[in-house]
Amino acid sequence: MIRFTAIVGKNMSELVLHPQNLLRVPLRGRRLVARVEERAQEVRRLIIAQPPKTSVGVTVLIRTKNDAASIGQLLEDIRANQEYFSGPVQVVLVDTESSDDTLKIAERYKDFFELTVVPIKQAAFDYATSLNVGFKAAKFPLVFTLVGHSSFTNRLTLATAALYVDRPDFAGGFCYTMPNSNASMSERLVMGFHTPAKMLNKPARPLKKEVMGMMGANCSLVRREVWQKLGGYDVRYAAGGEDADFGHRALRAGYKIMVDPVLTVYHTHGLGLIGNIRQLQYWHKLDRPRPFNAAELAKFRSDLRA
Repeated sequence: MIRFTAIVGKNMSELVLHPQNLLRVPLRGRRLVARVEERAQEVRRLIIAQPPKTSVGVTVLIRTKNDAASIGQLLEDIRANQEYFSGPVQVVLVDTESSDDTLKIAERYKDFFELTVVPIKQAAFDYATSLNVGFKAAKFPLVFTLVGHSSFTNRLTLATAALYVDRPDFAGGFCYTMPNSNASMSERLVMGFHTPAKMLNKPARPLKKEVMGMMGANCSLVRREVWQKLGGYDVRYAAGGEDADFGHRALRAGYKIMVDPVLTVYHTHGLGLIGNIRQLQYWHKLDRPRPFNAAELAKFRSDLRA
């Protein structure tokens, strides 16, 4: 359950994690920090005003491959969130043959939360399958989906689950990502001045129409029961787009999807202008099922070429 006394006693300045990532956005940095703080405080007030009736436990599903440089920070962020969320936490790592210290670093945190490692062979990897095997290992009704090179923007991310655990019509929630510490200037400008930043300007609200990037698996909260009822992520979307397809099917089935700013995380690939254009072109191809092709993906993901 939520540890209310811990939340009440905190200063506002302590709710934002890694504010330096946002401060690096030209002209908008301080405003973005204030927005994240404001939304985290809003969640704090909502949970205190109406505690959940149902016991809250969450699974954090993280897809990893050679994320030794970043996985420690993400797991530290989960620890920081546990100061505000005292329910049980399970971290599921779906690891694709990491050859670095990713798993060794993760093992250091097994005393802070339950750690479940689900190995997957590179030859068997695709985006939908890797999510499905992670969900099969998930113990709790609400599942956060992340990637190993992301980090949290605030300390109320896990606690947000308390807002939705008692809502049977809730399929999931998401928010677009903000620039991580590796963000290029073009990524900082796009995220700081375009849709991602605009989504921080409003409180959580139901998604009224389908949008590109909805329920993105690098930053989403999913009700496991809905995942089961819908038959999981569609494995035909092997190259990606499995998350948006899941959102599409959930909406058609009558479930609600929330756009919740507190769910936003830091996640970028450090791509320059040309790389971002190529990535956008690739994303537009994912509105229909495609087979996974590592070589095609690596054309705009320089971090995957090693």
